Amino acid sequence: MIETVLDANATLDSLLARRDLDTLIKCGAWVMDGGELCGRLDPVELLRLLNRRAKHAVRDRDSARRSLAQQMQERKTLFANLSHELRTPLNAIVGYSDLIRSGVFGDIQPSAYAGYVDAIHESGNTWSRWSTPCSIWPRSTPMR
Repeated sequence: MIETVLDANATLDSLLARRDLDTLIKCGAWVMDGGELCGRLDPVELLRLLNRRAKHAVRDRDSARRSLAQQMQERKTLFANLSHELRTPLNAIVGYSDLIRSGVFGDIQPSAYAGYVDAIHESGNTWSRWSTPCSIWPRSTPMR
């Protein structure tokens, strides 16, 4: 049986990239430093290193998920508040322009202003639709 020999400066990443990782896990390997044999990598120790690495990766992933969830919630809150801040004055503009268009205060004088009131009313309605949470907050797929 041919024994595997590793460089003493090998990193865990370089070990993980090896094609014979399963052999290293089963049998271990000799470690050489500059041409001199300096020890043996025990399979149990290698498994401990891999397990520790996996635990760190899981912890980092979970931390990233929590951070992303918090950022998404903050973003939703920002857009909800922004939507409210936009819609409140827009509703007043649309309502007032609707009153003017309906003639509650009398005829629009001069009549050229009627087009302006219509434009204000339509623009206000358009902005009001755009500022609703459904239109500015895209649906997202749940994280797995």
